Amino acid sequence: MAKRVFFDANVIIAMFRGSNGIARKAFEIINDSEIQIVCSDALWLELMPKPLFNKNQEEVEFYQTIFDQSEYANWDLAVLNDAKNIAKGYGIAAMDAIHISTALHLKVDSFYTTEKHTKPMFRVPNIKVISLVTA
Repeated sequence: MAKRVFFDANVIIAMFRGSNGIARKAFEIINDSEIQIVCSDALWLELMPKPLFNKNQEEVEFYQTIFDQSEYANWDLAVLNDAKNIAKGYGIAAMDAIHISTALHLKVDSFYTTEKHTKPMFRVPNIKVISLVTA
């Protein structure tokens, strides 16, 4: 059974932008045949509007390829309600709380980010948050 992982938007942006260490680590994960990427409407909303508006076709196609190869979760009111509790309970920014809530609801094995370990998302129980900055 494949391991299911959720990438924070900052990881996917790093992948698009190039060959730094974060991008290399993320590509290793995404290219592992034992990995299933999980994405969501919230992730789409964080990634796609700007390149669509700016007509950056290369960036749009890159992100769309990831979405097309992923398990995709649509908006869910239960996820959003839990995100509010996560945000207020751990001091997490809105979109990060939505991503973490989505990952929890979908029972992913790992949540990858470029955030430092001092960020509030690392305090949320029942989810393995991994920073590619130090991974």
